[in-house]
Amino acid sequence: GGSTTQQIARRLAGRRGLTVVTNALNVAMELAQSDVRLVVTGGEMRPQSMELVGPLAEPTTSVLHLDVTFAGVDGLSVRGGLTTHHPLEAQVNRVLIERSSRSVAVTDHTKLGRATFAQIVPLAAVTDVITDADAPADVVADLEQAGVNVLRV
Repeated sequence: GGSTTQQIARRLAGRRGLTVVTNALNVAMELAQSDVRLVVTGGEMRPQSMELVGPLAEPTTSVLHLDVTFAGVDGLSVRGGLTTHHPLEAQVNRVLIERSSRSVAVTDHTKLGRATFAQIVPLAAVTDVITDADAPADVVADLEQAGVNVLRV
């Protein structure tokens, strides 16, 4: 998981009655001493992202029913949707999004308006994008025109 999803985990750490499912070891470590119920998928760890991926992650993720998925991305655009650098990461994130009632993409402004190697899901699969205040106004307008709620923090 990236630094953006790790920040989300820090915000969730103090909440009681919450279950967090993650395939990212850095997110799991962030929540390990918190009040949340923590579920970590299996899988092979990719050192670059600290994400657990591959066939061992799929049995866990494919049977869950999730309320919200916060998906960190390496690229996000109207045309390319949500993207990442590695196909196995894309696959696990795709399943988590598909198993969620609501999906939120989280990314900083440097990743907006671009697509990287592997598509996670089309843009229509997410309802919201959380990004930083430096998000380019034209890209935000394109995302909003495509029906996505954009929150700049």
